[in-house]
Amino acid sequence: MAAMTRENARVIGVLLAVTLLSVAIGAYVGGYFLLSEAVDVVIVGERRSRSFAAEWQVRVYGPAAKVESLLCGMDVRLSAPQEPATNTATPSTANTY
Repeated sequence: MAAMTRENARVIGVLLAVTLLSVAIGAYVGGYFLLSEAVDVVIVGERRSRSFAAEWQVRVYGPAAKVESLLCGMDVRLSAPQEPATNTATPSTANTY
């Protein structure tokens, strides 16, 4: 087998970089659609609301929502459930059911 030339090594490096970038973008876009639940809302204009299970997902997928908004021509809003308030009751005054 012929020795790998610099040109071959460069081509392999570029293909590897393109492949890794494609996998990362595919995972990001796939996660955006698979981890969210979409609801289309019609009030005055068209709007889509996507809800995620955690606040960090809303922050991570914010740029994807902007792209979806541009591509679909509608406002896309992201939301996550509100964090429960921390219970400040002492054990002696806490309700038990």
